[in-house]
Formats: sequence, structure tokens, C-alpha cells
Amino acid sequence: PQIEHNAPKFKYRVYWRKEEDPQWLIEDIANWRQKELLVENQPKFTKYRIKVVAHNQRGEANVGAQEVIGYSGEAEPGEAPTNFTLREVMGPRSAVVSWEPVNPSSINGHFKGYKIVTWTDATGEENQREIIMRSDATQSLVRSFKPYAVNYARVLAFNGAYDGPASNKITIVTPEGKPGPTSKLECYPMGSSALLLEWDPPQEINGILTGYRIYYAKLEATKTGAMLEREPSIRNNATTKAKLAGLQPHSKYRVTIRATTIAGEGMPFYTDCNTNPQANSPPSMPRFKYTHLSSDSMLSRIKVTWQPYVDGNPGSHFYVKYRKKTESQWLMSDQQLNENYVIVQGLDPGLVYEFSVVAVDGSFETASAIQDVHTYATLPMAADRGGVMLASSGWFIGMLLALVFLLAVCVVVCLVKRNRGGKYAVQEQEVAHGRADYDEGGFMEYSQPLGGERRKPSVSSEMKLPAESDTESIADYADGNDAGRFEEDGSFIGLYGATGRRAKAPSDLNADKVGGQPVISAATFV
Repeated sequence: PQIEHNAPKFKYRVYWRKEEDPQWLIEDIANWRQKELLVENQPKFTKYRIKVVAHNQRGEANVGAQEVIGYSGEAEPGEAPTNFTLREVMGPRSAVVSWEPVNPSSINGHFKGYKIVTWTDATGEENQREIIMRSDATQSLVRSFKPYAVNYARVLAFNGAYDGPASNKITIVTPEGKPGPTSKLECYPMGSSALLLEWDPPQEINGILTGYRIYYAKLEATKTGAMLEREPSIRNNATTKAKLAGLQPHSKYRVTIRATTIAGEGMPFYTDCNTNPQANSPPSMPRFKYTHLSSDSMLSRIKVTWQPYVDGNPGSHFYVKYRKKTESQWLMSDQQLNENYVIVQGLDPGLVYEFSVVAVDGSFETASAIQDVHTYATLPMAADRGGVMLASSGWFIGMLLALVFLLAVCVVVCLVKRNRGGKYAVQEQEVAHGRADYDEGGFMEYSQPLGGERRKPSVSSEMKLPAESDTESIADYADGNDAGRFEEDGSFIGLYGATGRRAKAPSDLNADKVGGQPVISAATFV
């Protein structure tokens, strides 16, 4: 404070020097309110001795200044650990790794230790996790790997401000581990002594999910009863619903579910549920379907699966009653508490049985409609045993219709391409009658024949017309007379009439005779 300056011209005199340098560097600060001094362009992370002495115009303070040790700023470490190696995989989450240490002088700051960074293909290297090790460590048991995955890891040194360069990358393949908890667990009362449970699979399976195990205990005031397990355990990993029966009406239960892998049961997830009061009315009528099962013996087996009527009172548990159609005495299966099916065995083949499913709630029972079931020594076609034949299944019919449609489209496309790119039939017919193709372009009827010679008419040619045709002309055809007069090859045959050609002298007519018979020139129009 200013009251302690004790004379005018108060100032601070700052001394500093490197640890190994005996010569002090000095700078005076005249502003007594200033509390710091920035010395620039110093080597990175260098050790200095520093002291500050107060002065006024009478001289230096009579109390000796205390020297302190300081450092210039930290920089990035310049060396990466080498020989980063996987020693042993200890479990689903743990492995032993080792590395060669860095030179402390390369840290360029206060050596804080090592960081082991890990990641997987799913998370990506940008979302890596860090494990901090001491600065004197060269080996570590890392416990943060992801189970049942390909993990990657690197190690690096770090100081108080920066991380150093990372080491080589190693790969750690971990075995299956125990799964995490399910995402949720909800329960709904069924009748007066059962619960319908529904859940979502765990987000962290940590392996291949093999099923679930369900436990329950009755809650009474401030204490919890014995923990019991639902039987059988669930071995279908796709199942997300289950029934828990055999409970007491109007009671509260704590239900716990654990997912399982080959490594064992995962973390628990529980919820508290209440059952309904004692039933005072019969349950709703259930529905069921049946399936024939194969059997090693000559007796038949039928699997009966029911669907409770959930919009009403579905009932707490079920059983199946059955009898031969010719008998009056019903046989009953065991009461099924937790499953929605029963397999009835030991049925005589070649007979007709009557089946019915009975819903039970307390002392009330409701039977389903009776269905006739035929039994067989050998399994029939699917349609005869309550299934669906392949030829009548919807997907099969749809596939056939699609194939027929594609075939029709292909046929239409082929016909269109043929009509657009085919030749006219006249050319082929004329070649068949002895008229060869010409090399020159244009209309072949008016082109120069091959060899440069004029084509001579032939008495025997099919082009010879009857005598009365001499008076006809193209105009007659144009006017509609003898419309559609064509030869077999599709060509239009006509004569040059008087209106369409030069009249010939009698001498010319005589010149056009061969063997005393007149020859009439003809042309083909296409």
C-alpha cells in the first residue's frame, strides 16, 4: 500500500536469471499498482530464479527479498512412447498393456503422466476414452475396453498444458461379457393372479443375447419376501413379452429381469406391479389354433396355442381339454401358468378329436369353441393339418402374377422391335422367283440390273397378263376398280395404259413378239 512507501519515487525492481546463469537480469517498474511483468521470447519451459525488491529515493528495502523458482511456458511434448504392446487379454473389459517410457527432457513441461486412449469401430477414434497413468508407469491393467468387440488403443505422454504424440496402435479383441440392464420393464394384470410382462432388450448386449431370466418377490409393508424365479427361463433372445402366473390376488410384487449371454446374467432391472382383486365373474372366451407335430412313435402329437381375449378379462391361466369325437369323457392337460401353448401327446392316429381351451380365473372357467382335429400316423399336407398350402399362399400367388406380367411385357417388346426392324416381304418373294438383288441404292425395280444388260422378258414368266388386261391402266385401280388386286407375293401388278405411256406403232408391236406371240412389259409397284 502507498502508506508504506515511506518516501517518494517508489518502484519495484525485478530480478531474474536462469538456474545455471549467475548474472541477474533487472527491470524497474515505476507504477506501484502493477503486479506482474511479462518477459517475452524466452526458451520453452526453462527454470528461472526470480525475486522482487522494493525501492524509493532513499534506497532499497531493508528486508531481504525471497527468491522463488519459476518456469517459462510449457510446450507440446516432443516424444511418443515406443513399443506399445498387448501383453494379455484378462477378460471382456480388461487387458494388460506395456510401453517404453519417454525421455523426461522431451516433455517440455511438468510431466503429468501417460494417457491410454481406446476406441472401437462403432464409436470412432474421435470419441475415444482416456485412462490416466502415473508418469513412472510402463505397464498397466486397462479395464475400460468394450466387451465382444475389436478395441483399439494408443498411449501418449502429457504435461500440464499439452498432450504429446501418440504411440503405435494396437488391437484388442475382447470376449463376450455380461449384458447391461434392459431398457424398460412394464407389467399389466391378467386376471386376478397373473401379470403380463413387457420389456426392451438391453442397449449394451456385450455378446450374443441368449435369453432372459425373471425373478419376483412379494412386497409386504416394509419387507420383501423370498426371491423366486419364473420357470421356465426364456431362451428365445427375440422374446420381449412373458406371462407371470401363480401369484396371489390383490398383491404387490417386485419383478426383476436380467438378460443373459454365454458369460452369464447381466445387470438387473426391476419394477413393482399389482395384481387384480379376486375375480367375481368368469373370464372371456379364448381362441386357439392347433398344429400337427411329427412324432417318433405311431401316436400323434398336437400343439395347441391360444390367444387370450385381452379387451375383457383374459383369465390367469389355461388348460386344454380334449376327447375322441365318439366319446363323452373329456381328458385334460396340465394347467399352463406361464406359456401360451400346450403340446398334447399320445393321441390315436386316424381319428377325429374334439379340442377346447379353458381360461381360468379364480374359481371361474370359460371354455372356447370346440374344434374338430384329425389325427394322422404320418403328417399330411399343410392344408390338411391346419396350415396353408404353398400354392394358395398369398406371396406365392403374387409372385406368379408378377412373373406372368413380366413375361407379357417381354413378348410385347419383342413384337414391337420385330415390326420396326423387319424387312418387307416383297424383296424375299422376288428373290424366290429368280430376281436377284441389286447393288445400287434406291428402288430396285428402277435400278440398273447387274451386268449392265437389260432384263429380257420371258414368255413363260408369271408376269404375263391375260389379253383383256391390255386395256386396263393404273388409273383403274386408283378409281377403285379391282381394288386389292395383288399377286401372292403381295406386289401390285399393273399395266401402263394408253394414258400413262407412249402409243406404239404397229411395227413396234410386231417387234415385241416372240414366236408370234405378243409380249407385254410389266412393272411392279411397291
